Amino acid sequence: MKSRRGFTLIEILMAASLAAVVGMAIYSSLASGINMMRKVVETSRDEDAAIFLEKFERDLENSFHYQEIPFQGESESLSFAGIIQTDPGLGGEQGIGRITYYHDSSEKTIVRRQDNVHQLFEDREGNLASALDNISSLQFEYFGYEQTESQYKWNREWDPVARKGTVPIAVRAEFQVHGEGGPRIVSKRILIPVAD
Repeated sequence: MKSRRGFTLIEILMAASLAAVVGMAIYSSLASGINMMRKVVETSRDEDAAIFLEKFERDLENSFHYQEIPFQGESESLSFAGIIQTDPGLGGEQGIGRITYYHDSSEKTIVRRQDNVHQLFEDREGNLASALDNISSLQFEYFGYEQTESQYKWNREWDPVARKGTVPIAVRAEFQVHGEGGPRIVSKRILIPVAD
């Protein structure tokens, strides 16, 4: 009886076919996993933008008139008096402070800064937090009455001195979010209850 050395042509072809079928199955699973991950990341970015807008709206709706902290708006930043989380050592969980939103172009993020009254008067920096990432641009506009034109209109700035400490009727925030599907513009108008 003769012992065989090596493989027959049929065995080699079957092994190659089986390897190709297994490879295609692995590739297909990997490709659909990557597509699923892209969809999850995009959904996550949409949810992050929605959460940011909800928090931003809540801050603006809870803003109020406070002589020492006027409403001040520029094209890429705005600040106003509002209720903030404070250090419990100051006597409570919440207090009066200044809330500022601005775009940090180097970090591509929208930053939310809150300064309590002590920090403002002692000229110390307040708490900074990244409110939303992957942002390439941010634009604020302010809706109010123009005395000179006798009409309501959108403006790119809200100067507290020229406006005599008033608050705009609404704020429009528009920003560009970068994601896997390319850049997308998100915009929202928010009414301010304490507006003049």
